[in-house]
Amino acid sequence: MKKTYKSDAYAALHESANDLHKIGLMPDGEMQYFDNACLETIPEYTPERVKFVRKREELTQSQMAMHLNVSLKTVQSWEAKKPKHPSGPAAKLLTMMERHGAKAIAG
Repeated sequence: MKKTYKSDAYAALHESANDLHKIGLMPDGEMQYFDNACLETIPEYTPERVKFVRKREELTQSQMAMHLNVSLKTVQSWEAKKPKHPSGPAAKLLTMMERHGAKAIAG
């Protein structure tokens, strides 16, 4: 799985910590601290959570699809409890929308 860092500075810090961990100069617990501090976490989006974010932002499914650069059918399947869940760039954009509002990602 690709690591996504909170910023370039966090990426440099984490990579240095990881190098220290690899050679045994940093214990596992301390490395876990750096993982939590530096890596961006993307939550798992259930159909209910996707729908909640969309409704809170007062968006139609079509509008949400446009904001996330996915098809209307994709948003519909996310909300319809089908096995498909937001992932990759769409999940990252949805996380930004959830944290900062739809205006944060509006083009």
